[in-house]
Amino acid sequence: MTGGRDVPVGEEREQRWAEFVAMYPQARYYAQFTDRELPPIALEPGPPDR
Repeated sequence: MTGGRDVPVGEEREQRWAEFVAMYPQARYYAQFTDRELPPIALEPGPPDR
C-alpha cells in the first residue's frame, strides 16, 4: 500500500490544528506539556489496489 503525507506549516498548520482540537479537545491540554510543536499530519490515500 502506498500513499503520502503532508506536514503543513504556517496558516495551513494553524487551520489543521484547530480542526484537530475541535475533534479531540484534550489535544489542546497535551500541547501545554511539551515544548515542541505538535504537527498535524495529513495522510493522503494511495492508488487503489489492483
